[in-house]
Amino acid sequence: MKLDTYTINERNQLDILLNKLGSLRRSLEQPFPEVGTEPAYWYKYLDNVKESQGNLHIWISFIACLMAKDYITHKYNVTGWDVAEKAQGAPGLDIDIKTGNGKNIIGEIKTTTPYEKDDFGAAQWTSLERDFEKLRQHNAGIKYLFVTNEVAYKYLERDRDYIRVIGLKVVLLPSGKTFTV
Repeated sequence: MKLDTYTINERNQLDILLNKLGSLRRSLEQPFPEVGTEPAYWYKYLDNVKESQGNLHIWISFIACLMAKDYITHKYNVTGWDVAEKAQGAPGLDIDIKTGNGKNIIGEIKTTTPYEKDDFGAAQWTSLERDFEKLRQHNAGIKYLFVTNEVAYKYLERDRDYIRVIGLKVVLLPSGKTFTV
């Protein structure tokens, strides 16, 4: 997406993220503790790194929302959508918008990296099932599950019978690779 397609809220969020990344860079530029260093120093060093990165998963989710917005905007010519309006991690659907012709688009976004070598972990499947249930419960003309990890996409494609959300489009961001359940 071009900068001029971002809303003011989205640009503000990106500014905050850039400040966080700058803080993280500065903390990582500090000399690493040596093996024989006291645990209290190790703790202080690591705590500083942790504090400077904040809740990085929230920012990853926000960027995934921007990628989903880009995908939907190009596919359906949807305008006026501000992904920064809904806080990351807030309850409800990640995406719930209307197209210009009144069709409702809903979606969930997963930035999950599979835990197992050949599958998702049990907690990851539980989280996915919650998202599938949210998507099943809503009557919408267009339903999406956006994923950002290629291996996650591959596992979902392999296990598509488990998804049980008729007509769900699963999209790998940012490539746009898609399959439909």
